Amino acid sequence: MGANLNFKDQTNLDSNILRQIKGSLESSNEEPIIGDISSFSTNELRIRALNSMSAQNRAVSVQDYKTLIYRMPSEYGAIKRSNVVKDNNSFKRNINIYLISEGPDR
Repeated sequence: MGANLNFKDQTNLDSNILRQIKGSLESSNEEPIIGDISSFSTNELRIRALNSMSAQNRAVSVQDYKTLIYRMPSEYGAIKRSNVVKDNNSFKRNINIYLISEGPDR
């Protein structure tokens, strides 16, 4: 599903600016993601269980953050995949969290 952008008179607009506007579109989901995730493979379930044991309800490493994300209560939505990346260019060494969720209609 893509974005649907409408302009009153697109013929009078600069095509480079239109491309820049369309490329810069971002979205935030203020409502919880409701859905179910696919079953895990045996190996993925084993890895998540081992990671959960080592996280001990704290987040220090990238793997700790991933583990805590997967352990979030279902009232906040269902996470299919996540990735946590250290932002080495930020002043405070922030992290970026990327999530993929799966809704009931897939």
